Amino acid sequence: MAFVATWLLVLPSLGQSVVTDTTAARAALDGAKQNFNNPKTADSLALRAFQLSGNNLGIRAESAYLICFVNAPVNFARGQQWGDTAMGYYKKLNNNLWQGYTLRVLAARAQALSKNELSIDYFQKSTSFFEACHDTVMVAQNFINLSLLYHNNIADFVNGLKYGENGLALIESQHSDQPVLLWRAINAVAINHDDAGRWDEAIAFHRRNLTTKDPAHLGNTLNNLGNTLRKKGEFAQAEPYFRQSLQRIDPKNVYMLATVYLNLSQVNEDLGRRAKALQYNDSSLQYAIKSNDVEKLRDSYDVAYHLYQKEGNYRKAFDALNHFMEIKDSVLSKDKAAVIYEMESRYQSAQKEQQIAQLQNETLNKNFEIQQSRFITWGIVVIVLVLGMATAWYSKRQQYRLKAERAQEREDLQRQRFSAVIEAEENERSRVAKDLHDGLGQLISTAKLGLTAVSLHSHDPQNQLLNNSISVLDRATQEVRSIAHNLMPAALTELGLHAALEDMVEKINDAKLMNVQLNMTGIDQRLPGTVEVAVYRVIQEVINNMLKHSRADQIQVNLTRTGNALNLSIADNGVGFEKEMITRSKGLGWKSVFSRIALLNGNIEVDTRPGAGTSVSIQFAIA
Repeated sequence: MAFVATWLLVLPSLGQSVVTDTTAARAALDGAKQNFNNPKTADSLALRAFQLSGNNLGIRAESAYLICFVNAPVNFARGQQWGDTAMGYYKKLNNNLWQGYTLRVLAARAQALSKNELSIDYFQKSTSFFEACHDTVMVAQNFINLSLLYHNNIADFVNGLKYGENGLALIESQHSDQPVLLWRAINAVAINHDDAGRWDEAIAFHRRNLTTKDPAHLGNTLNNLGNTLRKKGEFAQAEPYFRQSLQRIDPKNVYMLATVYLNLSQVNEDLGRRAKALQYNDSSLQYAIKSNDVEKLRDSYDVAYHLYQKEGNYRKAFDALNHFMEIKDSVLSKDKAAVIYEMESRYQSAQKEQQIAQLQNETLNKNFEIQQSRFITWGIVVIVLVLGMATAWYSKRQQYRLKAERAQEREDLQRQRFSAVIEAEENERSRVAKDLHDGLGQLISTAKLGLTAVSLHSHDPQNQLLNNSISVLDRATQEVRSIAHNLMPAALTELGLHAALEDMVEKINDAKLMNVQLNMTGIDQRLPGTVEVAVYRVIQEVINNMLKHSRADQIQVNLTRTGNALNLSIADNGVGFEKEMITRSKGLGWKSVFSRIALLNGNIEVDTRPGAGTSVSIQFAIA
């Protein structure tokens, strides 16, 4: 009954017609234009204008364009759909100019999202509309955008240079009185020459842009010129341009300040001025933090790591490396989250637009039939009711199917995200372990050999200091090996899970803090590498938690392979805890355990309560 009432409300009273409220539509459209800084409000008002516009194609086209414009940066799928709607109305109005603008909005957003082929298609179609209405300024703008797209997103410097030169030729012949446009075109040509290795040509074009009166553009040009000279190997000539660039940059432009300071750090390193390089790198890090740009911050920490490593300050080098890896991991997580958000946005937008289009079509059909005759209208009402109930039944069935598919897609995406994060983590563990062992470990060993070679008399006052230094280096060597082993045990990669677990248990038992008993059945043969790493990390994390929190003196570990299944049980005789603490935990330990188990299609059960110890049972699937 509720469904029938809804459909009756859609239809006007018999014998009446729907009147388009052009005044209200125009007022809503003006309100949308005034609220560009609030996308949700602008979207709502523009949609209202569209709904009230009736057969006024001009308002419908402009409303659809505004919805596209405010949504493209935040919800590209919705922006695309309304862009297509706007294009349809502008086509009926034979308005080439605004068809070009609509496609340009979508092209720019697709470029920002690295949807390169789609962006190129949009820009080229937009250009054809601007050419049809002889708007050469917008044609030149599109050429510059295409040049930068090929340069920044695809590293195709041939096409990048082609579009840059086409834009520059058009501006020089028809719009040389527009200095900003001219600067952009020259810069696009210059950076394509630069990254193609044609440094002399790049320098020549950058020098042309030194005549600009705009301080921001001049600062940018000086920085670009310094970069090109540095690539060419002319470090001494490059450094003054970076310093001049700093004098032209707006102090509020912290991103550009971070960029130039980073360039100064690198060129001073090239010139062998490591102290200055470190000083400039500190400034780069400060401005990168203020800019909140993770990629710039990542680059600054990467340079800091290598500078401190060359300086021999391994503590600061290690800290910089840690920051670099944290930022790298956050970028990876952000990229994965963006993929999930994009897919969800597409689904929700498609559902919403489908409902809006369906209601609009039904309303137009009903209004038309009402004007014909009362008899036909009643017939349509009956047909619509029947079709509506059938549609509702079918829609409900489709919703259940789509809900199930969406749940499966989310599960697959979650699994891919976990897999990518864990794979990156293990790769970085292995790399850092190798760098510590082969790099820092070798340096300490070399230092020890050098000190050992020094011969002093036993009564020499410096002899005790020398012996103490050698002892410290011994402990440092052991500490480096211990850290490297914890990051990526050699036994795991070389001998497999069986040997790695025995080695882990032996080290714990040697420390006399707790007695760990390990029983393994069917683990004599090597397992797939991903399985061995996941099982090892799970056991390592659970035992570490027990060592930290359980106050137990006995741990029993049983690992059994049966066919393609692994059964793992870990139990202690400790104090236990409330099971709900696992879900409330904000630490990464249990989250890491659950993630790795999920990747192997496994499941886990934790049996614990205060005063009764803890038992963990896990089943893994071996692919």
